Parts: sequence; structure tokens; C-alpha cells
Amino acid sequence: MPKGYGISFLACQGQSLTMAAATRSRISGEDGVACNKEKTPHHKTLSKTILSPIFFSALRRKTPQNKTPKMDSFPFSLPESTSPHFDLFDAAYTGKLNRFKRLALNHAKGEGIGVTEAIGKVKDEDGIGCLHFAAAGGSLQVCKYLLENLKLDVDSKDGKGHTPLCHATIQGHLETVRYLLERGANVDALNDTSYTPLHCAAVIGDTKIITLLLSRVVCVDLATRCGTALLFAACHGHRDAVKVLLDHGSNPNVVGSQSMLRPLIAAISVRSWEGVELLLQAGADPNAVSFGNTPLTLAASDGHVDDIKRLLEAGADPNHIRNVRLY
Repeated sequence: MPKGYGISFLACQGQSLTMAAATRSRISGEDGVACNKEKTPHHKTLSKTILSPIFFSALRRKTPQNKTPKMDSFPFSLPESTSPHFDLFDAAYTGKLNRFKRLALNHAKGEGIGVTEAIGKVKDEDGIGCLHFAAAGGSLQVCKYLLENLKLDVDSKDGKGHTPLCHATIQGHLETVRYLLERGANVDALNDTSYTPLHCAAVIGDTKIITLLLSRVVCVDLATRCGTALLFAACHGHRDAVKVLLDHGSNPNVVGSQSMLRPLIAAISVRSWEGVELLLQAGADPNAVSFGNTPLTLAASDGHVDDIKRLLEAGADPNHIRNVRLY
């Protein structure tokens, strides 16, 4: 059982729900069962039991969210003002083109090399260069200067594999994203954690950027080891982003690996009930299992009656069982 459940059990195989609940220490008295004040140790497995969604509905605890993919932090913020090349980075990020040109020329003279070579070598401690900072700041004119005048690589990666397109996307700069795509930026470029720009757009739920990227991507359901963009939109509760992806043909049953969290279960985990409805309408499997959970198991544990009814209407099996270890 995922750690996020936070429930402690004694051996309850063969017991009724009331008997099992009455022996437990973490079930509230508001559910009409006895509450044992004694704490039960968590460090030891006491039983392996087969449970159904009906059992989980009796517990009504919070659903686990520790399996939800999280966007690793994009290091777009400026370094300390005392850091080397801070003035260059600041000018790029804030869009001060004339100042940036002057600083770039002075830096190149100091290095005794050309401006293109000098600026191409300038990185902060995270491997972020001037083009990344300009893209993250939405500084379109600086981006144009760097790409059209200095001929920098539009797909250059920082220390974590983020391209300028990734930075512009995660910061929600639509026009900068558009320009980078016009300059030939790779829309399917992966960072070090297997995110594409479309995954990044799904995380922030920006439907305009998602739509723009979808006009360039080959496959809306590109499933990296982190899953699909639809999964990311569902995980973050972005109903509108889920709808746009589904409208563009995203398959709610595609996963990154056999054990990967599914969009429907992700939407239930973050209580995005409108997202759940959209996914069910698009044909999401109501009985698909992720990490031992079915959609109905999680909905029952959350006590959301309308969602339980909708899942049952969609064909969810109320008798589905799972083998779990109880702690």
C-alpha cells in the first residue's frame, strides 16, 4: 500500500469491514465505528490482504499522491548579482538589447575572441547560457539577436538538458515559443528527465502554447519514461489542457511504462472531477490498474459519491480486488 495512505491495520483477512475498522487506530469515529486510541507500529508488515473498492469506501482517507509526476525546477532565475557574467544574464533576461550588445562586445574584447564564440561560452553554474535566460524572460528581441546575428544554436541545452524552447514554454511566453519554433527549435527535444516542451506546457496548463506545440509535434501521445503530456495535464488538475489534448487525439490509455500512473487515476488523485469526466468520455479504461489501484478504488477512498457513480456507469468493476501489504 502506498505510504501516502497513512492507515495502520492489524491482520483482518476474513473479517467484516466493521470488524476490521473497529480494530484500527487511524479511522475516525464519524464513520460509525469504534476508534482505538492505541498507536499501531508502522515498521512491520502484519498481513497481506485482498481488498476491494468497497473496503476502501469504508475507510474514506486521503488518496496517495506520491506517484504523481512533478516538474523538476527550471533554473530560470538569475544568479546572485556577484556571480560572474551577472550583467550579461540580467540584460538577456530583462530584454535590454542595447545594453546586452555593449556588454557582449566588451566581454569578447576582454577574452580576445569573437562575440559569437565569447557569448556561446558564457554559462552560469547550472550550465544556463544567455539564450536560455532570454527565452525564460520572454525577451524576444534578445533571442532574435542571439539567433539571427550571433547564430547561436536554437536547441542548445543547459546543464539539465533544457532547451530555450523548454524555458520559454514553462514560463508561458507564447510569442517567444512561436519565434523559437519558426527558427527551427526541436519540439520533441527531451531534457535529462525525459520531458518535452509539450510536457512542460501541460504542466502549466497553458492551452495556447499547447495548441501551438501540437501544430508542430508528430505524435501527441509521445510517451517518454515520464508518461504522456495528457498524464501531466491530468496530474496537475488542468481540465482545459486535458480537453485540448483529447481534442487533438490524445489517447487516455497510453502510458510510459507498464507501471506508469494513468491519466484517469491521476485526475482522481488530485480531485479533478471535470478532468475525470473528460477522460471517461474519451474512453479512459475505468478498470485500468496503476500501482495496484483502480480508479474506483481511489474514488471510493475519497468518498466522492458522484464520481463513484460515474465510474460505475462507465463500467468500473466494484468487485475488483488487489493484493496489498498492510502496515
